[in-house]
Amino acid sequence: MSDSEILEVTIQKVVPGGYGLAYARELTIFVPLAAEGDRLKVKIYKRNAQTAFATIVEIIEPSKERREPLCRYFGECGGCDFQHLAYSIQLEKKVQIVRDCLQRIGKIHLDEIPIIESEQEWSYRLRAQWHVDLESRKIGYFKRNSNEVVDVETCPILTPRLQEFLCDFRSQIIRQSLLTKGKIHVEVATDGKNVSVFSKDFPSETDQLSIKVGAEEYLFDSRVFFQANRFLLQRLIETALDDFSGEMALDLYCGVGFFTLPLARRFRSVIAVEESPEAVRFAVKNAEIQGIKNVKFFARKVSEFLGEKTRNLVKELKDLDFVLLDPPRTGMEKKVVEELIRLEPKQICYVSCDPATLARDLRKLNEKYEIVSVIALDLFPQTHHVESVVKLRKK
Repeated sequence: MSDSEILEVTIQKVVPGGYGLAYARELTIFVPLAAEGDRLKVKIYKRNAQTAFATIVEIIEPSKERREPLCRYFGECGGCDFQHLAYSIQLEKKVQIVRDCLQRIGKIHLDEIPIIESEQEWSYRLRAQWHVDLESRKIGYFKRNSNEVVDVETCPILTPRLQEFLCDFRSQIIRQSLLTKGKIHVEVATDGKNVSVFSKDFPSETDQLSIKVGAEEYLFDSRVFFQANRFLLQRLIETALDDFSGEMALDLYCGVGFFTLPLARRFRSVIAVEESPEAVRFAVKNAEIQGIKNVKFFARKVSEFLGEKTRNLVKELKDLDFVLLDPPRTGMEKKVVEELIRLEPKQICYVSCDPATLARDLRKLNEKYEIVSVIALDLFPQTHHVESVVKLRKK
């Protein structure tokens, strides 16, 4: 069978990665932008001996779970991949994805995984990454499975302020003729009123932003990570920290102090670690503004910080009540998991944006820790991505 052959398939379910799963010609086939129950004609674009990836050529019989996507770029733009599913169905699929990863990768079986939905499924994103093709003056996101820029005039998941800025930024690029070749990458963020812009490809001042979340105020800019869903910031803090309190807490991958500040109000002493120097500078400033003095910040890679040298120097690490983990999508390095187990904190909260790497890390942690609860939060409506908050207790 050639890679370009057209096959007729029925989608059995939606699996991690947001793919529809189907079987044909002794192949397991993964189809993006599909829905459970779809009967489709698909074209294979990548395959090996037993698995293949295919694109939809024709929807022969649509699933009852389908709806009309709101965005006119859906299917071409590589951003959203769940817009064709009703929002309630999106939530169901995300719980399935988390459960699938925990069972298949982590060997963890849970009967119930609740999910906290976003207050709004549109106009929620505080941050975005845009690509600019200077020759064609296209501005937007990469085409699916490509580095070609899709020219996007409107993006329904952006906050109103970022959408307004996208229109203004487009006008500026079209007018300017100084840069004419290649592609540039732009990071943008907003606090609802102001916009911060950063790009390594051209010099510009990166404005500072400020967001109030509950009792805390956070300063940040587009160079550093900050949670993207404006409607779930407070719920994420409440879900992760719950009623945890005590003497000593450790906040790993702390960023600008999103969890650090509320942790400092619940624990007598907090140590916070973050690799990005820019993020740590904001975290220190945020603590100072709030009058928080019981936090020690370290601008170090987490794996290096948890090494034997630091353990010997930072005596507080020998008696930890609580550890908060919020690593990037790649999860924790193997060394971090091992050192964490060696430190033996009484309780752990793991905040993850990738169910697969979460499940991988939990499988190792599960040797010494029992899972108290797993809660999903829909920080990324219209996409297959999902945030998970896992609470663990030392056995």
